[in-house]
Amino acid sequence: MHEIGSWTTFDWQISYTFGPPAAVTPETPKPGYDKEGKRIVGEQAISPRKEGSSWGWRSLLDNTTFTFGINNIWDAHAPLAVDNVQGNYDNANANAIGRYFWFSVEKRF
Repeated sequence: MHEIGSWTTFDWQISYTFGPPAAVTPETPKPGYDKEGKRIVGEQAISPRKEGSSWGWRSLLDNTTFTFGINNIWDAHAPLAVDNVQGNYDNANANAIGRYFWFSVEKRF
């Protein structure tokens, strides 16, 4: 019986999640009221239009997660398994690639 040695790798990943854009609260009083809180009547009571558009990169990146990782940082070789037909390592626990980089994007709607 042949026993294959242990194989421990060091993996690393970093991710960043874009949250929803911050709501800008106006410093002006509510529509229909003046700075002192008194109700305005007539043409002055009409609220102004919203400035600018709400579409942009920030709204597209809302609830998006970017993740970057490296598996097997030190590029450690898998333990030798001479009795394996498909290669010189245990195919169930190791791969021939060694170190590899990966990137993922997750978007929640």
